[in-house]
Formats: sequence, C-alpha cells, structure tokens
Amino acid sequence: MMDQFPNKLFETVVRIRRTIHAHPELSNQEHRTSAFIKEELLSHGISKITTLGSTSFAVEIQGQKSGPSRKIAVRADLDALPIEEKTGHEFSSKSPGVMHACGHDGHSAMVAGLAIWVNDIRESFSGSIRCIFQQAEEAEPLGGPVVVKSGILDDVDGVLGIHVDPGISVGQMTVREGAFAASGDEFKVTVKGRSSHAAKPHEGVDAIAIAASLIQEIQKICSRFKDPQTPLVVTVSKISGGVVTNIICDRVEIEGTIRSFSEQARQSAHSQLENICTSLAKMYGGDAIVEIFSGEPVLMNDERMVELIRSAARRVVGTENVLNLPPWAASDDFAYYGQVKPSAYFRLGVGNQQKNCIHGLHHPEFKLDEDALPVGIRILKEAAFEFLDSTHRMCG
Repeated sequence: MMDQFPNKLFETVVRIRRTIHAHPELSNQEHRTSAFIKEELLSHGISKITTLGSTSFAVEIQGQKSGPSRKIAVRADLDALPIEEKTGHEFSSKSPGVMHACGHDGHSAMVAGLAIWVNDIRESFSGSIRCIFQQAEEAEPLGGPVVVKSGILDDVDGVLGIHVDPGISVGQMTVREGAFAASGDEFKVTVKGRSSHAAKPHEGVDAIAIAASLIQEIQKICSRFKDPQTPLVVTVSKISGGVVTNIICDRVEIEGTIRSFSEQARQSAHSQLENICTSLAKMYGGDAIVEIFSGEPVLMNDERMVELIRSAARRVVGTENVLNLPPWAASDDFAYYGQVKPSAYFRLGVGNQQKNCIHGLHHPEFKLDEDALPVGIRILKEAAFEFLDSTHRMCG
C-alpha cells in the first residue's frame, strides 16, 4: 500500500516552486536558487549536503530499515531561460528577460519535496536516496558533465530523471526504453566572400548569395543523405550579414542545430554539413568555415529502469495513464548520467486546458498545472523505494 501524500508537503512544494519561479536564474548563475533550496532542506532536517559545482549540489537521505544497502540518485535541474515571461502569474518572474519556461522550477520543487518526504519516513526504506540539484541544463557549459565528473554517481546503482510535458494531461506520464531524447549539437558556418559596389556584383563575391544556396542545400542532409527511417533534424535558426544596401556583403554567419536519435546519423550529419558548405562556397568563389559544437548525446533509457518507472507509475496513476509516446526531438543533458549508470528519464503531464496550461516549453506563456507536482513526487518515491528493496530484479 502506498503512503498517503501529505497535504502540508503539497503546500511546501508549491511554495518552493513559486519562489523559484519568481526568481529565475540563467545557466551557471543559479546561486540564489541553489541557496534557497539548501535552506529549505536544512529547515527540514536534511543536512548532508555535498557541493558538486558552482551551483550544483546533492543531498543524501539514508534509510533506517534493515535490508539491501543500495543507492539511487534522482536529478533535478535549476536553470531558467532568457525569455520574457507573459503568463500573468502573481508569482511571475521578477528578473526581466528571464523565465522558468521549461519547468525546471517544478523539477526542483518535486525533487526537494521528495527529499523532505523520504527524510520524514526514513524508517520505511533501506539503502539511500541521493537527490541531485544540477546547474546549467539549458546552456553551455552544461551541468550534466560537471555532475558526472564530480564522482557523485560513482557509488549509486541507478538514476532517475523527470521532465514536465505540457503536451500531456495532468495524471498521465510517458516513458520508453532506448532513445528517449535527441542529441543536441549546434553549428556555425562563416561564409567569406569579397566586397564590391552593389552595382558591380561581378567584382565581388556575394556572401549572402552563397549563404542562400547553402541554406537550401543543408536541407538535403535530411531529405537525401540519411535513411528515411532514422529521425534527424538539421535546422538553420539564425543568419546575420550585410551592412548597407549598396555594398556586396563579404561575410555571413549561419547558425543552427542538429538533432538525432542515432549516433551514426549524428556523425554523418556533421560530415555532410561540412562537405556541403565548404564545397559549395568554393564553387562560388568564396570560403566557408564550419564549426560544430557537440552538445548532449542521445538520451538512452535503460530497459530495466524504465520498467521500474512504469511499475511505479501504474500504481500512482493507473495503467491507462502510463503512455508510450514517441521520443522527444528535444535534448537533455541527463543523457550524460545514462552513459555511466543505468538510468530512466520520464515525462510528466502538466497540461490542463481549463487552466490555460496549453503552451509548449520555451514559450513565454508556458504554465504548468501544480496539481501534477504530487503525481511526479509519488512516482519518483515509489520507483526509488521499489529499486532499493529489490535485490534481484535490478541487479546485474
């Protein structure tokens, strides 16, 4: 039988979430957020705090029940986005141009709530639960590698991650084994031409004309150079160049992103991008310098850890609300955790049309239904307890 979710804890979690939401901080700047969560945890008797990076930290709750001495980690992310909030919340961002538009305030509040809850019922489980509050999921330098390199995962047996999803209704969730979120790389192509008077284009090399051709050809990486059964996205999302209307532009910068669920497709796209850009620019008499910045790898969910999450979710929301939706084309640096430990990352429904919780992540009007917070905490708690109590299913 599951423990009843404490009403007072729900009030605490909502307060934590709203406080974090009102004071968002960008990647690697989460000093106030980190300090606030630490103070909350200390006020609830959780004092075993380990600093991992400039703002990342972990807390450990040791169970008092006799049994297997296993450890499971649960990760939350702390950072916000450079977006001007337009939700109309009374607890809206007080930091101009910065907003928790990806729900990390909810993640941090849920994992803090989990820590508070399991600390109050330490006699109910054996082993230990390590809650990690990670900096910089959104922007480089990413916090995932910081946490992994700190060694905090070395002695854990598994890791759980959670992300809110406004495309799923409150009371539902989705998880699946294998590739669950895409790799996320960025690229910058600098096109170099030669200036001339706009009335004499034959005397120059038009970087804008070259860039226009490049953008068209880059689309063929997906349409003509990959297996159509392998998902791949190559998006040009930024272009800049030119000074005035009567001068042929000699320099254009093209920037974008590459997303894939296959490491082979990912590397192939890198090669194709460089080949297309350098060859085409040369054909038109210019040059192209291609820079690719590798970001998050493909997020891979461990099959046994996924079944653990499914089992817990069935008990919390019912089998009919445990969905098996396609992977996300979004990226998450939780992928680094999965490279070193068996892990599972799931998406929690926070959508509710009646409450206008309908906008997607990274939208200035993104809202999450706070009724989802106890659902997420209960799934994490049930999964953690099952993991710690199972000596046979999850081992090996």
